[in-house]
Amino acid sequence: MLAIVWLMLPLVACGLALSRPTATSDFEVLRRSSGGGGPRVVFVGGNPGVARYYDAAAAALADQLDGDVAVLGLRGFFEGGGRPLRWWRDAWRWCRGRAEGCFSVDEQAASVTALVAAEAAACAASGRKLVVVGHSIGGYLALRALKASGADGVSVCVQPYLENNYADPEFEALRKLLEKPWAPLALAAVASFAAVLGLLPRAARRPVLRALGQTDGMDAAHEAMTCDAMCAFGNVFSMAALGRSEMRSLAGPYEGPWPDALLVADEPRDKWSPASGPLVDRARAGGSAVAVVSGVPHAFSTAPASRSAVVAAIAAKVKALT
Repeated sequence: MLAIVWLMLPLVACGLALSRPTATSDFEVLRRSSGGGGPRVVFVGGNPGVARYYDAAAAALADQLDGDVAVLGLRGFFEGGGRPLRWWRDAWRWCRGRAEGCFSVDEQAASVTALVAAEAAACAASGRKLVVVGHSIGGYLALRALKASGADGVSVCVQPYLENNYADPEFEALRKLLEKPWAPLALAAVASFAAVLGLLPRAARRPVLRALGQTDGMDAAHEAMTCDAMCAFGNVFSMAALGRSEMRSLAGPYEGPWPDALLVADEPRDKWSPASGPLVDRARAGGSAVAVVSGVPHAFSTAPASRSAVVAAIAAKVKALT
């Protein structure tokens, strides 16, 4: 392991050299409002945790609910490209098998809990309803936050990643890859490649990302966003490093708390959130109202058709529950 860490140093140096200064906060909250008196929604996105990926979905949901939506970006993801010193310390600890800070699921959950508690207080002061929506790993974080904060709110999970899907060959191959002893070196190499790609004009990045299958199904706006946000050392490293931490944290069966409403997609196959099976059965038994939508990829927010379908399903569930 020590040899791997030393081999990483040139690649980490490359990432540092290509990064730019950034704000002191290692996450962002994006807010969208209809100006009405409907519910206050906390929307916790998935990994990669760039809040802007959910901007269009948040605006549409705010309009449909006549309320406010706050999208919480996950810690460690920055659109500006730079990183504060503590991010690099957290990355170093992750390479040594000690995930902390932005690569720790527990600290991600603490960040979500803080926002949920603040929004719950605002709801109590204004007499409005609190709704917490989580997508992918954001579903797990949202449910933990609701329980930890003690807030009285409606919970909706969209294609949540609540436990490891060992039965899916693609998921299992990725999990085993991230557990290899040389995974930190490989990850730093891939992140450095992304940083170098980020130096090129967007027109040159786009065909590379298309060839790698990283923008499949995205509309033009989200493809351009990916060319910017994911051609950066830190965001690529954060995505994979946090992913390994998630897989370790969700190694056992999930036993609750369960969301009030659970939205799953049966087509195409979702390696993170199966549309049927023991997890969905336990959710039903735990009181979740389960709805199935079709033709929705896991990254539902990056294309108009899937975004509209999911936002409409969320709004329908929230209206039925509030």
